[in-house]
Amino acid sequence: MSSATSLLLGALIGALTSIGANAAWHYITSPRLVVHNPDRTSIQGQAHFWGARVTMADPLFVSRHPALAVQATLQVRDPANGRVLRSFTCRWQGTPQPVVPTAPDQYVPNIAGIPFGQRGEVYQHRSEAIDLFVKFEGEPEFYGFPNESYFHRWHHPDFKFEGSRYLATLAVRHDQDEHQLDLEILNPSTQAADFCVTILDRRYTTAFGPSFANAAA
Repeated sequence: MSSATSLLLGALIGALTSIGANAAWHYITSPRLVVHNPDRTSIQGQAHFWGARVTMADPLFVSRHPALAVQATLQVRDPANGRVLRSFTCRWQGTPQPVVPTAPDQYVPNIAGIPFGQRGEVYQHRSEAIDLFVKFEGEPEFYGFPNESYFHRWHHPDFKFEGSRYLATLAVRHDQDEHQLDLEILNPSTQAADFCVTILDRRYTTAFGPSFANAAA
């Protein structure tokens, strides 16, 4: 083998090794979200709130980069025919409430207070959560809980659901990755303890197509 061929082969091997190392490092440190099973997240007086935690997958060797500009949307469907009844962009817990207090227990809506794009950020070793529904003790219906709910004291008429069973799809998107959770919502009574949100199926899609199921706690 000539020296020129050896040099060319060495350069090619070095380039491929560098490309492989960069790809491996990108895979190890890139964000990978885990969307957990929906559950009751808080209680305020008669209001019981349901949401879903979103965390970063456990690191392989080093911490993963944060996932910025994560957006979550919810579609609620009629279980009889699959027709979409309502859809909204989900609120991230801990973000500012889009209202301005004017007196004790009084406030006015502040549309400018809704974050642009309504996107959240997820970091390693820190749990975030998405708001989904609110159910009031003693009331037969339940409500979706986007930011706009604050304009109606958590009783937004556009996101009012009076039936006992619905289907829904929660989609959580970051970059080119998307988690989809198919949900069943049971609302059999006026008691908040009877309200239930369960997962029927989950899908995880990347830029390369459908991937593995996202096992969540």
